[in-house]
Amino acid sequence: MRIFLLLVLCLIISSCSTKKKQPEMSFSVISMENISFKSKLIFSEFVEHIEVIPLETTSESLIGEIKRIIHRNGRYYMLVTNGYSNARVLVFDDLGKFLLKIDKVGQGRGEYLDMADFALTSNAEIKIAAYKKIVTYDSIGNYVRENPINNYAREIHLMSNDKYIMSHFDLQAHHNKALCLIDAKDDVLTEFFKLPSNEMGKLESFLRLNTFVSSGKNLYFNYPLCDTIFSIKGRDVLPAYYVDFGTKKIDYSLVEAKDDALGILNKISSKEYLEILGFQICSDFLCLEIGNNENDAFLAFCFKDNRMVGGHYVVDDMFFKNNYISLKYKYMPRNMDGDYLLWPLPAFFLLNGYKQYKAHLSSDEWKLFCEKNRKLVEICESLSEEDNPVLLRIKVKK
Repeated sequence: MRIFLLLVLCLIISSCSTKKKQPEMSFSVISMENISFKSKLIFSEFVEHIEVIPLETTSESLIGEIKRIIHRNGRYYMLVTNGYSNARVLVFDDLGKFLLKIDKVGQGRGEYLDMADFALTSNAEIKIAAYKKIVTYDSIGNYVRENPINNYAREIHLMSNDKYIMSHFDLQAHHNKALCLIDAKDDVLTEFFKLPSNEMGKLESFLRLNTFVSSGKNLYFNYPLCDTIFSIKGRDVLPAYYVDFGTKKIDYSLVEAKDDALGILNKISSKEYLEILGFQICSDFLCLEIGNNENDAFLAFCFKDNRMVGGHYVVDDMFFKNNYISLKYKYMPRNMDGDYLLWPLPAFFLLNGYKQYKAHLSSDEWKLFCEKNRKLVEICESLSEEDNPVLLRIKVKK
């Protein structure tokens, strides 16, 4: 079955060739044949060190959900929302102190109707991708300029020389091309990566951030309901990793170009399926978030020995031992800073583990724990369940 799927994938790739010579392609296959949603992920299996950063809670810095985190020059820049609305950028320092907010919804100069995503330039200018415009602010949130574009942005990602790449909606108006390259002045240079008509609905009908991921000098891309992670080199978008879901691969054969989100879901839900919900790549691991409407799992695939660790929930065996964290879509770790995984975790998860572990220890054991983990105890004692999430900065094992 796996060989058949690979042959089909190769035929699809070859059928998309154009008149120009295509680069030679090679990609890795990652099997999900034995994945279990009853398995557990032990912290010590992939974690070398964890730093806990409480994000300051003020009336200006309230966080619903964190969609993106960029760490630069001692600052954490975060795209936060309330569900799918009220997107804004919050900035915190390395200790979690709130610094500034960009939230300028409106129709005037320096304002936007909605915020799809943001990017950070080499000189720390903040670029907001909105409906048919790019608005630029300086490092402390002052308006710099804006530029109209003929694209309804989904996501943007900085590349070299302050050029950036964008995925967008309304593919039909752009000849089915899903990506565009934009220069430092916010002018669109080119559009590329043409999709088959029945594939366009995946990008137009389903929202998912972190479809672009950088690792070193490499840029990767994946879109909703797609089981291939692509490498982007110039205007060439080539398969890098194929996630083989076996019998739980999405059957997309009945989907038509006219189908909307509900129509697509009705057609692919005739059998149980799994999909990539997010991914990250560091020097030694490919981290995958996979799932369906009922279950989610976080997996780490080791490049060195092809070993896979992961599970439906995480068990803390390093700090608050035997504390369980259920891995729901809303609470998945889906941002990285080099080889550090950035995981915003609701305060109640940390507090529950803290209180349960404290109750389990004797007074002498607790005294010893406090001496070894003084900073962590101080953070937990100062937190309440209504506070902003804490940010776990996790050094991934090599």
